[in-house]
Amino acid sequence: RGDAENEKRRLASLLQDLEEDASTYNRLRPSKANSAHETIVFYRKQQVVPVLVRLLKNLVLSGYAPEHDVSGITDPFLQVKILRLLRLLGKGDPESSDQMNDILAQVATNTESTKNVGNSILYESVQTIMAIESEGGLKVMAINILGRFLLNRDNNIRYVALNTLSKVVSSDLQAVQRHRNTIVDCLKDPDVSIRRRALDLIYSLVNESNIRILVRELLNFLLISDAQFRPELVAKLCMVTEKYSPSKRWHVDTILRVMSIGGAFVPDDVPNNLIGLISANTELQSYAVQKLYLAITQDSQHQHLLQVGLWCVGEFGDLLVATDKPNDAKGDDENISISVSEVDVLNLIEAVLRDPLTTTSTKQYGLTALMKLTSRFSTQHVQRIKNTIDTYKSSIHVELQQRSCEYSQLFKWDQIRPGVLDRMPAYEKGENDMIGEVAAPTTTSSAPAPSSAATDLLGGMDMFDTRPGQPNNNRSAQPQIPAQPVQSGLDLLADIFGPSPTTSAPAPTLAPTSSYKPPAAQPSNNSVNLLGDLLGDTLAPTPSSSSMPLGADLPIAAAPAPSIAQNPNPSSASTPQLITINGYNKNGIIINFDATKPPGQAHLTAINAVTTNSNNFPIQNYSIQAAVPKHLKIQIAPASGNVVPGGNGGKVTQVIRIANSMQGQKAIVLRVKIDYTANGTPVTDTIDVSFPPSL
Repeated sequence: RGDAENEKRRLASLLQDLEEDASTYNRLRPSKANSAHETIVFYRKQQVVPVLVRLLKNLVLSGYAPEHDVSGITDPFLQVKILRLLRLLGKGDPESSDQMNDILAQVATNTESTKNVGNSILYESVQTIMAIESEGGLKVMAINILGRFLLNRDNNIRYVALNTLSKVVSSDLQAVQRHRNTIVDCLKDPDVSIRRRALDLIYSLVNESNIRILVRELLNFLLISDAQFRPELVAKLCMVTEKYSPSKRWHVDTILRVMSIGGAFVPDDVPNNLIGLISANTELQSYAVQKLYLAITQDSQHQHLLQVGLWCVGEFGDLLVATDKPNDAKGDDENISISVSEVDVLNLIEAVLRDPLTTTSTKQYGLTALMKLTSRFSTQHVQRIKNTIDTYKSSIHVELQQRSCEYSQLFKWDQIRPGVLDRMPAYEKGENDMIGEVAAPTTTSSAPAPSSAATDLLGGMDMFDTRPGQPNNNRSAQPQIPAQPVQSGLDLLADIFGPSPTTSAPAPTLAPTSSYKPPAAQPSNNSVNLLGDLLGDTLAPTPSSSSMPLGADLPIAAAPAPSIAQNPNPSSASTPQLITINGYNKNGIIINFDATKPPGQAHLTAINAVTTNSNNFPIQNYSIQAAVPKHLKIQIAPASGNVVPGGNGGKVTQVIRIANSMQGQKAIVLRVKIDYTANGTPVTDTIDVSFPPSL
């Protein structure tokens, strides 16, 4: 310890009588000052900063010294070492930084930048200015030096300038914005590393005031960019457009241009977000459908663009062919009004369907658009649309074949077809990721049938039956209720509530049940099952037999799941039997599920969730949500309160009603999400609760 202190004092003394010789130069290595925080504090106390400032000033202002001169600059190596040492001493210390401001300004203004020797000193001075607690004007000067570096013909210096600007842009955005044009010009540089750094810096410069200018430059660069730049560039363009868009029309125009240029590099969520924007803004729909019609007329190769265009034409085809289109352009937005006939629209969609380059997914959009137009165009075109749709009944693609068959059946229901094909409600971002059902208080709903894309992924299987890819030949033998949730990406409830639950309520021992025979088909309810997959019917379809292979189409005449208000077997009335299952016992909170069956309603189950709290403090903000597999319907009533008293001084109850469409074959399984605040700490838990098949 004593030797170290002596070394520090000896070094401080040597600095007082510093002479420019090799031995003293070696003493100024930054590693000495950077070895520990206490060393830096020691040098500050020894007033080393004023000494270093004086020495640096002498070097900057001194005349020609042949023994230390390099390209007209006196001892540049020593100047660099002093600047680095000042950076260490001034970082986080306003007093020391204030002593350095003047000399750093002199170095920045008096050093020649025509040669690499001067550029190295200027670069170190910029690094020091940005690291210490320097004045605002000094930081602007440092950024201006980096701006001059961008004009240098040496690619190494330009790269260093772009890299440094990317690091300091967050500290003074306005100063960096002054060099925006120079940075944009770097996108034309033949050096790929320069272009990459310029792109990264431009992303940081985009804001509400320059979004139009910078996006235009980025779109021009996208036209000529290499394939290695396009995925990130397209994604970033869409991101900044969505974040800083000055108007909704400009947003639509920009995304359409990105989709036209980006092609296959456009992320899958971009079309969904654009559809959401259009569906949520009624004043935008007429303009958007016209722009998209023109876009897919001129460019029928990019599938994402075709899909959005076909969706909009199907939803807003009546606005497209209307003679009196609204003129609601605002500000710099352009207005558009094109004359399109119903025949022109049908010809375009049929041309897209016939195009061999059109993907199966895009053809699905086309069939749906045609079906939608039967309720938006005049009735004289209905037969033509039906003939086009019927041609896909024998398609080798199951999805196209299924849609064609379902839509053909829908033509028989003229009374309900307009309502079924009405405009979709406003699309919200992320809504399509919610596969399955979440029941919230005061809400009555059923597990929605998966979308067509989800049906492909799930292969038509019940999520509680088997793991993906494994056949289940015993669907009707006995219920398959796993002790733990299936760990796979196809777990629908995991999409809703996140990862597997931390607590799982064990299921009682289950006795084998007899083989299940599905009820006879009910032709009067065909329309319900026809549209179950495609149009988001509220009832999940029931398999017609236990031998139905995974991924097979559901039969048209399958029996619908009973609703909560139905009583399919009035003669099965019996005395209610109470079954209590402890579903949650953690953190002093106990939740018991008391289940009974109403007399004469075998498919219905009433569950009363009773929550008590043994802690010495109350539980605040208490709420539960429940999700069920697709063979169940759920109705959850409001809780009796959202505060559970401590010390078991009270309870909170909540009634859940379940309708089981496969009573006797599949048991009731709930996934329950529990939210509460315990002593000021928010807690979220997820549990699985399984009930015996008698319920």
